[in-house]
Amino acid sequence: MFYLVFFCVIMILIILCRSFYEITHFVVKRYEFENRNVLGAVKILYVSDLHESCFGEENERLVQAVLREKPDCIIIGGDLIIGKEKRVKTDVGLEFLKKIEKVCPVLYNFGNHETRVCETKEFGDYLREVKKLDIVLLNNKGIHLNFKGTKIYFWGIELSRECYKKGEYIVGENPFSEAEEDEVKVLIAHNPNFFKKYAEWKPDYIFSGHNHGGIVRLPVIHGVISTDKRLFPKYSYGVYRENQTAMVLSGGAGSHTIKFRLFNESEIVMVEIKDIKI
Repeated sequence: MFYLVFFCVIMILIILCRSFYEITHFVVKRYEFENRNVLGAVKILYVSDLHESCFGEENERLVQAVLREKPDCIIIGGDLIIGKEKRVKTDVGLEFLKKIEKVCPVLYNFGNHETRVCETKEFGDYLREVKKLDIVLLNNKGIHLNFKGTKIYFWGIELSRECYKKGEYIVGENPFSEAEEDEVKVLIAHNPNFFKKYAEWKPDYIFSGHNHGGIVRLPVIHGVISTDKRLFPKYSYGVYRENQTAMVLSGGAGSHTIKFRLFNESEIVMVEIKDIKI
């Protein structure tokens, strides 16, 4: 009996130590795609679900990682802050934006943590400071950008609080009807659970997050639980495809409330889209 208890205690300690490491360290996850509308290559750095997490003093490790990647564009995919009814924290997220705003075009689309507290004074103060920066807010808006001849149309969708609560979403008018034929079409959608409905708009790529990689990742079954407490979520991590659309689903850069990850390292994502070699 003693040895069994001792073994269990050791295993718990190992799991907690591993989880602490995964929360306090991050990796750069890389994906490559080919697209006929790309000239050369475009590098998009994607940060989702930071949740006020800090890597090093003043987030220096995270900022330096962004600089080393030399991206053409940075996407902030939502939940940069912690937004709860009784707790709104924005300081770390705001300072991170200040340090990356001049690197390249930075596009910021809200997640449920921003949307949930959008009417609070704390978020109002945060939003005023964000608007002073060289940051493009893409909340149900689009922007056309040109990267050395490669034209990309980005659209950010901000879901309502009801969509997160009820798990229902009705596809509206196709925002990519405004995209030109030779543009790469990119959708930024924090919640991946409506992937098949997003795909009806036929974007080339979707950048999503929200489910934190399934919190715990195991072989075969992959993500164990979603952020809305559903076991074995259909969309937890990686690349998912539907016809011509590829969804890049990040496991997230941070954690909040119960800070726990296992076999699911914190990450930022580098997506490189290249031309098609004939």
